[in-house]
This record gives sequence, C-alpha cells and structure tokens, in this order.
Amino acid sequence: MSTTIKTRLTRDERVEQLLDVAETRFAEQGYDATSIDGIARAAGISRPIVYEHFGSKEGIYLACMRRARAALDQALATSVTGVEEAEHQLAAGIDATFSFIESEPARWAILFNGVALTGAVAQEAMRLRFATVGVIADLLHAVNPERPRQEAEAFAHALSGAGEQLERWWRQNPDIPRQAVVDYLFRFAWSGLSQLMPERGGQSK
Repeated sequence: MSTTIKTRLTRDERVEQLLDVAETRFAEQGYDATSIDGIARAAGISRPIVYEHFGSKEGIYLACMRRARAALDQALATSVTGVEEAEHQLAAGIDATFSFIESEPARWAILFNGVALTGAVAQEAMRLRFATVGVIADLLHAVNPERPRQEAEAFAHALSGAGEQLERWWRQNPDIPRQAVVDYLFRFAWSGLSQLMPERGGQSK
C-alpha cells in the first residue's frame, strides 16, 4: 500500500499559488463575481489562509494587479534594452506588449479588461497605469531632452490609450495575426511620435 506525502508549500510558494488561482478567476468571472471562498476552494485550502496572506478580496486583487503590472513593465524594459534608435524602440515595445497579451491573457484582463473598480483598488490601478506611462514618457524624453517633459508625458498617455483600445479590438478578433496588429499600432503611433524626435531622426527610415 502506497502513502502519498503532501509537501507543505513555503509562504512564497503559497502566495504564488493563490495569485495564480485568483488571477484566473478574476479574469474569467470579473471582480464582483469572484469570492474568497471560490479562490480558497480552487486552491484546495481554507478561507483563513487566503485572509492570512492578503487580508481581503481587495488585497488579493491588488496583489494580482501589481504582479501583472511588474511582469508587463519588465517585458517592456527588456524589449528596448540595447536598442538605440527611437523608431526601433517603439516597434520593440509594441511587439513586447502584444506578446504579453498573447502569452498572459489573464494578466492582461486584470490590467486592461475594464473590470469596474472603486475605492482603493481603483486608485491603485490608476497609480500602476500611470507608472507604466511614466516609463514610456521617460523613454520618449530621453530621445530628445530639449523638448518639454510635459509633451513627452502627453504623447505617452496618447500612445498608451491607443494601445489599450487596439488590444481590446484584437481580443475580439483573435484571427488577426499578432504581427499585423503590432504593425497597425506602430504605423499609427510613429506618425505622431516622430514629431518628438531630434531633427535628424524626424523622418521614418
């Protein structure tokens, strides 16, 4: 007769397990329809363990958002590392974003899928979103620091908003190849962002 020995998860492993489970349920069911009970059952644990790690449904949702946002920001940072030309940075960043959507649909849903949020959760979602836009603005301003920082921030928000809307459209039309959507956004965005480039880089090559 064989005996199955259950391995006790470390705290970090348990946190990751719960985030994985919660992420899937939030993405599939939305914020309101997801419960701590449902997360606990799906993870095969009791409710108090979820509360012990995250305090509340709001707490675990915020943790999911932070993890997803960190993964997206890391993908963006990696995509432009070592890329010198602004035009190529834009292309690489857009491709990295759509690759993230393709490989991490649950995380994209949590970040951008229009879940109705209020209170602290909504404020944190906005803070995280603006932080990512700030990274984009930094990249734009670094290309031509003689232009106003405010201009780079405005263009970064415009790029982010256009990207999010195109991402939603793509999710409704999954038969469209990712590279085609990347090209659509790149051509649309570069026609505007090229205005921020120094004179020698003002025209697309």
